Amino acid sequence: NQGKVNCISREGIHLSQIGVGKIFGAEILQKGSVRSSTIQAATDVSVAIMTTEAFLRICELYPSFKRRILQIVISRE
Repeated sequence: NQGKVNCISREGIHLSQIGVGKIFGAEILQKGSVRSSTIQAATDVSVAIMTTEAFLRICELYPSFKRRILQIVISRE
């Protein structure tokens, strides 16, 4: 039961719970869009914060990472 966060809409509505190894916020990095929700820890969590510049650099260095992120973003549309 460790490593879970709740995705909450701007209106305060619980949208989903995200577990260990999942990605959130990729849509904003990829599309440059405005954040539509926020994340709130449901349990103790460890997160990695990434700037847009770091994200783009990793995508450049590791095309397989970029493909995986794109798959995630497309599956959520």
